[in-house]
Amino acid sequence: MKQIALAKTRARIKTVMSALLLLSMTLFSIFVMAADSDTNFYYEKSQSEKPLRDFNHMTTGFALTGQHSIEECGTCHVGGVFKGTPRNCAGCHSKGRRVVATVMPSQHIVTNDPCELCHNSTVTFLGARYNHGKAQPGSCSTCHNGQVATGKPSNHNNASLMSTATCDKCHRTFAWIPTAFNHAGVAQGTCTSCHNGTSAIGRPASHSSSPVKAQKSCDSCHRTSGWYPTFFDHIAIPAGTCATCHNGVSATGKTSSHTGTKGTLSCDTCHTTSAWLPAGYNHAGVAPGSCVTCHNGVSATGMTSSHTGSKASLSCDKCHTTTAWLPASFNHAGIAPGTCSSCHEAQRPTSHASKGYTGSCDRCHTTSSWTFNHAAQQGLHLCNNCHQHHHNTTPCDQCHSVNSWGR
Repeated sequence: MKQIALAKTRARIKTVMSALLLLSMTLFSIFVMAADSDTNFYYEKSQSEKPLRDFNHMTTGFALTGQHSIEECGTCHVGGVFKGTPRNCAGCHSKGRRVVATVMPSQHIVTNDPCELCHNSTVTFLGARYNHGKAQPGSCSTCHNGQVATGKPSNHNNASLMSTATCDKCHRTFAWIPTAFNHAGVAQGTCTSCHNGTSAIGRPASHSSSPVKAQKSCDSCHRTSGWYPTFFDHIAIPAGTCATCHNGVSATGKTSSHTGTKGTLSCDTCHTTSAWLPAGYNHAGVAPGSCVTCHNGVSATGMTSSHTGSKASLSCDKCHTTTAWLPASFNHAGIAPGTCSSCHEAQRPTSHASKGYTGSCDRCHTTSSWTFNHAAQQGLHLCNNCHQHHHNTTPCDQCHSVNSWGR
C-alpha cells in the first residue's frame, strides 16, 4: 500500500512539474517576443532581416527618447536581462555599473544632485542648466574656475576690483550679460580703477577736449545707475569760466542768437547752473539808453510794432523797468506842453472829433491820469461841449466854477 501511495505521489509531482515547465516556457516565449519587438536584441528571421518594433516601451514606464531611442537594446539590457534595468541616470551613467554608459567626467562640478536636475536633454549632455538656488553667495569660483565651468576672462585681471571680486558681484545666474555692479561702498573718485577703457567703459575721446572733463572723476558728472542723464556740481567753479566746458564741443555752448554784447558775456551772466531757462540778466551797471545793444529783436526782445512816432525813438528804459515789460510808465517831466500827440495821437478816441476836442491832450488830461482836468478849463468857455443845456446857450463857466456848480 505504501509503495502504491508513493508511486501516486511521484506521478502527481511529475504532472505538476510538467505543467510548471510548460507554463514557464510559455511565459518566457511571450517575454522574448515582447523584448524582440522593442529592443532589436532578438530577431525573427525573415527575408529583410529587420527587427520587429511593435513593442510600446512606454508600457514599461520608461520612454525611449533622444539617444536612448537609437541604442541597441543590449546596451541597456545586458545579456538579455530585463529585470532590474535602471530607470534613473546614475544607474547607468556611473562607474562600476552593469550597464556601460558615459560617466561623469573628472572635471565635472562636485555634486550629489541627480543628473536630470541639470541635464534635461537625452540627446546631448551640452546645454545643461544649473539651479544656483543652493549656491552660496561668493562661492562662484568653486565651479567657475576655467576648468569645471567658465571662469574669469583675461581682461578681469587688469583691475584689482574685477580680479578679486566674486562673479556674483556683477553677473547674474541666468546669463553673463547684461552685468550689474552695486557701487555702494565704492570710494568716490576711484571710478578709473575699473572704468579705464579695458576692464570697463572708460572716458570717450570727446572728454579730452575739455580740461575739466579730462581731469574730473567719472562720478563728478555721472551716476552709478546710468551714464545719462549727466549732472555737474558747479559749486567751486569760478564765475565767468563757463566757456571752459560750454564751448559747443565738450558741453553745450552759445547759440547763434547770442550776438552783440550778449555774445561776449559769460554764460552765468544770464543762466543758472540748474537749467538754461528761465534766464535772467542783472541790468545793474548797464548804461542808461543802451538797451538796444541787446534788445534789438535778435539777441533779445526788441520794440514791438506799436512803438511808432517819437515812441519808436526812445530807449527802452524810458518806459520799462529791468524786471518786466509791464507795467510801463513814462516820466513826462520836461515834455513841452501841447506836444502830447507826438506819442498819444493813436490813443485819441474818435468821439473827440465830433465834440470839437482837437487840441492837445494836456488841455483836458494830466500826465498822471486820463481823468478830465477841469482846472485847466477855467475861462476857456468850453464847458458846453460836454455840459449842454437846451434852455441856455451861455457858457457854463460864466456862472459856475470848474470846481462846483455853485458860485
